[in-house]
Amino acid sequence: MDVAKSNLKEIGQKGLNFAHNAKELAKSSVQKISESALETIEEKVQTRVDDFTKISLKDRILDKSVILILSLGPLFVIYLFLPWLG
Repeated sequence: MDVAKSNLKEIGQKGLNFAHNAKELAKSSVQKISESALETIEEKVQTRVDDFTKISLKDRILDKSVILILSLGPLFVIYLFLPWLG
């Protein structure tokens, strides 16, 4: 009878170990899948953000020229245009 109990206990332990290993395998598999899905989604989102925030050369030149005109415009009026009127 003691032999049967120890055999059943051994089988139970093996079953528990198998179940634990299966749980850990499933957990790691789900983690790997979620990491790859996260990377894919992150790449897609970054691409869309880059598309929206990318400034073209035309826009850069226009922005810089507006800043230049707003900076030098008053100096032009003060030193060139007003003495010409006066």
